[in-house]
Amino acid sequence: MKLSVIASLYRTDKLESLDEAREILKLSRDQALRIAPNLYHHLAFINVVEEGIVSGPRVGLIKEYKTFKVLIRLGTCKSLVHIFLSQRGTTKIPGVTDLGLVPRHVKKVSILGGGLMGSEIATVFLLSKYYVILKDVNDKVLEAGIDRIKANLQRHVNKGKFSQEKLVKALSLLKGTLDYETFRDVDMVIMIIHVPGCIMGGLLGLILEIPLYTSITIIKIPFTLFKGWYRLIHDLISCEGPFIKTACIPIAGLTILLWPIAVIGSFIMAILSSFFIGLYRDVIIYQKRSFQRGIAFVVAMVTEFDEYINDWLYLREGSILLKPHYQNNKGSRYCELETVDLSTKMGNMLPGSEGSAEIS
Repeated sequence: MKLSVIASLYRTDKLESLDEAREILKLSRDQALRIAPNLYHHLAFINVVEEGIVSGPRVGLIKEYKTFKVLIRLGTCKSLVHIFLSQRGTTKIPGVTDLGLVPRHVKKVSILGGGLMGSEIATVFLLSKYYVILKDVNDKVLEAGIDRIKANLQRHVNKGKFSQEKLVKALSLLKGTLDYETFRDVDMVIMIIHVPGCIMGGLLGLILEIPLYTSITIIKIPFTLFKGWYRLIHDLISCEGPFIKTACIPIAGLTILLWPIAVIGSFIMAILSSFFIGLYRDVIIYQKRSFQRGIAFVVAMVTEFDEYINDWLYLREGSILLKPHYQNNKGSRYCELETVDLSTKMGNMLPGSEGSAEIS
């Protein structure tokens, strides 16, 4: 068996001539550069095959060994290994894969909105031979979305990835509509109409959230600085808090000196957190399908932030800012703005107090 393997290694009767082989490899190399210009392992494989054909099988095996040692250290190899292990890991999940669930077969997809994102998604489905129903608000917008899809498919034809016959066949799978009657037999509905609002909401959230957080933090910095110094010096003199033991006195002095740095760090963290909270407004808009509730979420988070700092610095309870409700309210479609008088509500909750208050 070993001798037959070695003998087959040196067989060349099924190979083309050297010039023809080089021409085939050149075409393969050009195709790899056109399809995946950022991936190296395709070209490496072609180089190994060329080395084996030109210089012989032994040199080709040595070239393959050296190339493998280089490729295995690339990020592409690590990513492929991670994907492989992830796929294997998701094949056996307790409570999921052992329930006998069968994947639903998708043949027809409906897309709401034929803008830039909707047309790109429709193009991907058409290239994968799915029936696509594109729904929009009027004829003009619908025709514009279909034209975008045609332009996307034509771009694939111009690049040589798609033939003209396949283009015609892909367009035959596309249907435009202005109503929901054709949605009865679809397997999947993709809503794109809320995405532009989410994007605009996220940008508006950043515009509102970052300045408001920054303003509140700048106003409260003097209170944080001097109240922190007062507390630290008081604990040091009275030997309370973290400075009960004498050995902690050097640490106390260092803490007092470095307290401004801690205040500046908290200021920076507040600004960074406002960035992510502003972006989370996109999620609220998409979940609630309401631009107004996204604005209410931003204002509510600023109010919560102001209340937290006031409690931490032992300032007045609550906040002077409005605290809107961005969750769904019974009997109302819109956000209800109301100020909260915490002292009144807490007083009404005490035993023997008259009346009651509903904390929302």
